[in-house]
Amino acid sequence: MKRLLIGLVGVALFAAMALAAGDGLAFGKGTIQMPSRANIGIFAFHAGSFEGTVRGFLDFREVQRSNTGREKVINTVRLKVEKFDCVDKTATFAGPALFNGRPAYAEVFVADRWHPGSPLDVLDHFEIKVFTPDGNAVYRAGGPVRGDIVVRCGPPPGRL
Repeated sequence: MKRLLIGLVGVALFAAMALAAGDGLAFGKGTIQMPSRANIGIFAFHAGSFEGTVRGFLDFREVQRSNTGREKVINTVRLKVEKFDCVDKTATFAGPALFNGRPAYAEVFVADRWHPGSPLDVLDHFEIKVFTPDGNAVYRAGGPVRGDIVVRCGPPPGRL
């Protein structure tokens, strides 16, 4: 029994050492204010990496709101996450995307700034950059979030 327990502890330690530095999970949804005060950015995402497997998606829409309450979609981004990095309570993820229905590449940075005990005015942060297939920047948006972003770096609980 003692030998089995030592073996299990060794396997757990080996698994912990094998984790990539950027392993973790980030997810969230919310809105950001656009430079044009009439527009807002609406987003939802789920991205992560564990033991070298990266997965995730992002849906982003910039909408224009009229005085009558109607919304008009101005820009859309759909991203398939293929790169992910996580440090402390921030994450960066990127991959091929569709920008207004056309092929593109997008990068996203998120920060989970709120924690228990924080003042309610401490807001999470979201930023997106979009590039054409040849690398030209075509779109950028970002700012404080009305909503919630959660970032957890390291292995999922119970996986050591």
